[in-house]
Amino acid sequence: MVETEEDLLLLTLLGLKSGLTSDLLGLMTGVDGSSAFRNRDIGLSVLQSMLNGRGFAPVREFKSVEKFKEYFQEYETLLIDGEEQPIQRPLDEDSQIDHFSGKKKTRH
Repeated sequence: MVETEEDLLLLTLLGLKSGLTSDLLGLMTGVDGSSAFRNRDIGLSVLQSMLNGRGFAPVREFKSVEKFKEYFQEYETLLIDGEEQPIQRPLDEDSQIDHFSGKKKTRH
């Protein structure tokens, strides 16, 4: 059950880390799926507010390349964790060249 702030934080972080559905998250934390969903949203709001208020929230958007460079100027190495996203292949041949990745096929 979500009775304390610690319970709320555990449910929120467990949901973020594991990617469980609300029903499974609820089962693991002793509440029903709709309560798990609602509490996870509340926990996310509280967590985001705390991180923002204390200056620990990551910057998620930069207005320009210069702002990006300024923010990361003190770091020698920058690692970006991302996933390639497939796009619909354009019909126009010139546009196809612009979107060509060099890969022969995608793997599933």
